[in-house]
Amino acid sequence: MTKLSIAGVTLATIINSVSREDSDTEGFLFGAIHSENVKTFSDSNNSKTNAQDITVAIQSHLCTGSYSSFYDPLGTLNEKKLTKLLKREKQVLLGWFRFRRNTPLRPSMRELTIHSNFVKFFHNYHQKNPHSEILSTPIFALFTETFTTDKTIFTYEYKFLRIPKRDSIRPVNIKILNMVHSSQVEYNDFKSLSPFGSNGDNELFNDLSSQLRDKFGAVLNQSPPPHITSLEAFYSVTLDKLQSLAKEVQSSNEVVRKLEAELKKKLEN
Repeated sequence: MTKLSIAGVTLATIINSVSREDSDTEGFLFGAIHSENVKTFSDSNNSKTNAQDITVAIQSHLCTGSYSSFYDPLGTLNEKKLTKLLKREKQVLLGWFRFRRNTPLRPSMRELTIHSNFVKFFHNYHQKNPHSEILSTPIFALFTETFTTDKTIFTYEYKFLRIPKRDSIRPVNIKILNMVHSSQVEYNDFKSLSPFGSNGDNELFNDLSSQLRDKFGAVLNQSPPPHITSLEAFYSVTLDKLQSLAKEVQSSNEVVRKLEAELKKKLEN
């Protein structure tokens, strides 16, 4: 199982870096890869299974400027230029990314061609620059920027993909680290999906859209999310208990004061 993670500050740095460019841009992703053998034991048949758990951490990036920075208009890579760009990087090459403005969050045919050529370069590059762990398929990340007509609200979206074949596009689960624990904690881990043109992908997108409409429609129009309801119920029960204990303490204090008054009178007599 392969898990992808990125620190919140790293993601913010990438978005800030690409959004400051005058035009659409692209670049490379670097980081570290850790593998661990995980053993799973089953009580039902006294058996155990071994699986390799791979964690990919995106830690830095490199912007190469405007489009066609390492390939020609046909999408053919300039390997000499690529090697020169990556020469100074000591971290593991994980993949590449594209940043566009006011465009759909899905790869274009041109990007699929570039990525297909990049996959071949990726394997050759790691053979010449060996690391203890490498990815079987490079990551392709898409970043988009949209804004309102008066340019008062900007929205940034992103998607991480694995494309083992030209006709096979797989969204990758991404875990954002260092996020504050809040009522939005369920959004820390997500799998972003969008239609890629095939019927299967469109059906999946439509099914997800209906689920989101049902979920958020219920939240907005009826009751709050379950975890908020549970917290409010816990708070209400705790408050009732505190009020009950306060009344008991008040009654006990009154009894103690009466006994002290009676004792004082007896001592005076």
